[in-house]
Amino acid sequence: MQTNQKPQQINLENQSEDKLYTKEEVMKHCSIAFIQGWTSHNIFLSEQQNKQNKQNKKNKNKKNKNQNQNQNQNQKNSNQNQNQKSKFKSKFNALTRKSNEYKLVLIVNMGLGMRTGKIAAQCGHATLSAYKKALKLDPNGLRNWENSGQPKITLKAPNTEYLVELDSVARSLNIPSARIYDAGRTQVESGSFTCLAIGPALGELIDQITGNLKLL
Repeated sequence: MQTNQKPQQINLENQSEDKLYTKEEVMKHCSIAFIQGWTSHNIFLSEQQNKQNKQNKKNKNKKNKNQNQNQNQNQKNSNQNQNQKSKFKSKFNALTRKSNEYKLVLIVNMGLGMRTGKIAAQCGHATLSAYKKALKLDPNGLRNWENSGQPKITLKAPNTEYLVELDSVARSLNIPSARIYDAGRTQVESGSFTCLAIGPALGELIDQITGNLKLL
């Protein structure tokens, strides 16, 4: 004997119209809703992940950019320091080389009022006399002076007394020096102390004697 049973019906609320659904229909709608929710959730997570990846990439690029800027700045600072060291070393070497160079200083007695040609002749006499003295007293120094280009500096002294004082100081330091006395044929009286040669010797030694004199 068969019994006709009606399908179980469920009333779903929150519908625009009251409608009765069977259990199978309810399950079907629930499955669809679950799938839609799950899909939306996955899409949301994917979008969030993409946003996070973009932000991470942006942060990484910014970090790399900052690192590159820091590296460039460090390299620039290093180059500047290296350049400063090189410049300092060059200046130091130049000063050392200058102080180690041999030179000959010619000091003219400006108190005698000699004209240019006369001064040139007296400096020539002083150079030759200093060379002869250095050849006997300091041949090694003379050779160093010749090898460095035979530098000669011409300076001014105010009077005879000043020349005598400079010569005394040079002799006390064992630096070759030569006094020039004129024969008195032109411009000055006979026996006038016209010019003093100091050297050839180390520049730093001569500078201790003549460092305050002005160039002619």
